[in-house]
Amino acid sequence: MTGCCAIGCTNRSERGFKMYRFPADPGRKKIWENKVRRLRWTPTSGSFLCQKHFDAQQFENRRIDGKWKLKCHAVPTIFFHHKSLKPRKCSKKTSANRLATEKVVKKRAILPDHSYCAAPPADSSSREPDLMKDCADKTEGFEILKIKVEDLQSDGPLDSEGGMVRTVKTEP
Repeated sequence: MTGCCAIGCTNRSERGFKMYRFPADPGRKKIWENKVRRLRWTPTSGSFLCQKHFDAQQFENRRIDGKWKLKCHAVPTIFFHHKSLKPRKCSKKTSANRLATEKVVKKRAILPDHSYCAAPPADSSSREPDLMKDCADKTEGFEILKIKVEDLQSDGPLDSEGGMVRTVKTEP
């Protein structure tokens, strides 16, 4: 029931892969830990690496029982580390849309909609212009949100991490 602790490796002992425990020697253990390259991670007694992370020279050649045993100085060398992702640059279109949205927002004053906390007016005749102003303010806020939604929709769909989803059309 043990699985390989290398990033991206899904090999498990149940699938027939031989698993190797991290060395007890602190120096060798640190070397293995550095080879695995997992951020803010420390191997435990239940941490294993599978046979796929060791090349053939790391194993003993002659075993009578036919089992594979690591040499005493073996170090894992085979990993499929992903290159670090570079931060995405904004396209000119996205930058232009963002600037246009910022200009619209700056032109229109956005008032907080906490008017319900204000004291009620003394007479009802002065209350009608206030309601009209509140309605106009909310309409402006709605228009700003509508513009932002249209801008986001024109950029295309986003994945769960905020990146653009690329669609590929295939011909029949």
